[in-house]
Amino acid sequence: MIKVSENGNPNSRPIPKIVKGFDGVEVILTINEKLIACWTMYQNLQHLYGAVFHTTFERLSFLIDMTNGGVYRYNNKKFELLRDGSTLYLLRKNDRREWKAVYEDGVFNISRGNWLMESCQRSGSNNSYKVFTIRKGIIIRDHQLIVLFRDGSVGLLGIGENRHYEVNHFDRNTYNNSPNNLVLGTKEENQEHRIENLDILSIIKLPNGELGFNF
Repeated sequence: MIKVSENGNPNSRPIPKIVKGFDGVEVILTINEKLIACWTMYQNLQHLYGAVFHTTFERLSFLIDMTNGGVYRYNNKKFELLRDGSTLYLLRKNDRREWKAVYEDGVFNISRGNWLMESCQRSGSNNSYKVFTIRKGIIIRDHQLIVLFRDGSVGLLGIGENRHYEVNHFDRNTYNNSPNNLVLGTKEENQEHRIENLDILSIIKLPNGELGFNF
């Protein structure tokens, strides 16, 4: 088995202060802890195989599935990640007899509250976006992170309260964070997409059991 490095990228670049948008106009970033955390994860991104990537931020490490947009995390202070062919294992550091396969045959094996975890928190008006807390006060939406990993620095413009762009789910399913389903654009473009697709507006069951519209 090969141990996957949890060290950061020694050649990482500092977060840019200015990012050029799709229209060529330069946008000054309002840099905060959330943007710095996301940029750090982007700089630390390493390819494992296929569509599976790995990155770290402080005590948390992440496995990213760039096919379906899955974001999975584990505590790198408690576990180390081992690779054996196309299978990934987590090994408990304080008891090296205890280990668990967390990715095999193209499937992530998720545990709630321990080992490999997925984003169970929700945000948005209908609690319809998958999010995770990376540090107290820093909550990151899965789909915004996927767009950053896909598009690079311009993806920073779609993160945070004062974001320049919004991330639109093309099929209107906010749980579908596949990179092919995410469109980075202006708020106006996002609204136009909603209006154009009112005829396919559907009612969905929310995580709290209530019914809501799939905007």
